[in-house]
Amino acid sequence: MQSRGVKMKIIFDNKEELILQAKKDGACSDGIGWAERRDLKTILIECPIGFRMWALKHGYVQFAKYFDFSELDGCDIVCILIDQPQFAKKCDFSELNGDNISFLLRYQPEFAQYCDFNKLSGWNIAKLLSHQPQFMNNCDLSKLDKRDINYLLGHQPQLAKYFGIEDKHIQKM
Repeated sequence: MQSRGVKMKIIFDNKEELILQAKKDGACSDGIGWAERRDLKTILIECPIGFRMWALKHGYVQFAKYFDFSELDGCDIVCILIDQPQFAKKCDFSELNGDNISFLLRYQPEFAQYCDFNKLSGWNIAKLLSHQPQFMNNCDLSKLDKRDINYLLGHQPQLAKYFGIEDKHIQKM
């Protein structure tokens, strides 16, 4: 799986430009309605966290200026970094749990150095390695049960040797 990379960075000169772009990008009607009753600076400073996250994810970088990234939980961090990795320095990676880490690294493997692989469960490891086998040495393979191994080898059969299994026996597990 490839990294998704940074989406376009969009800067708005006024509220009308923001609302027009947000409508084009599929913003919810509640968010649009909320924004229509405010000026641009108020929108950028006071918008609800859901609308702010949506805006950041869509490349509306002005929304980052007035945002306290420490408000984000692990799921929120992953949601933003999948599409906007340039915000990584503002995020607290200790907020990520095993599910968050596994999902993030499948799409943005360059963040591995900030992730605690000890938080990964067997299933998290299987999902991660099925997409990014280069993390094999970062993971505690003793956490994988039979189901996890079957899943992993169904996607990455060349890893069978790490489990003492010959390729021809993978289907029989």
